[in-house]
Amino acid sequence: MSATQEHKTKQPFHTYKGLRLQAIPVSPSEAESPLQVVCFFDQTKNQNYAGGTELVDQKFGGAIRKLRAEDHFRGELLETLLLTPPNHE
Repeated sequence: MSATQEHKTKQPFHTYKGLRLQAIPVSPSEAESPLQVVCFFDQTKNQNYAGGTELVDQKFGGAIRKLRAEDHFRGELLETLLLTPPNHE
C-alpha cells in the first residue's frame, strides 16, 4: 500500500448520541466540495506552509503565497479571502 493510499484509509465508525461517524482523511486540495475553509494564520507568526495549506496554495498556482508576500492578505483576525478554483464552472 502506498503512502497516499494509506493516508486515505477509512477510519473505523464511531457512534455519538446515536449518530454514526466515520473519518476519511483527504487533503483539502483533493476534496471535491462547493466550499472549503482553509486556515492561513497571521503571516507574521506563521511563515511556513506545510501539509494541506501548502497543497491548497499549489492548487491555486501559488496565489495565496503571492497575495501574502505582497501584503494583500495577512491572515489577521476575522480576515477572509475568497478564491475561485481555476477550473470552477
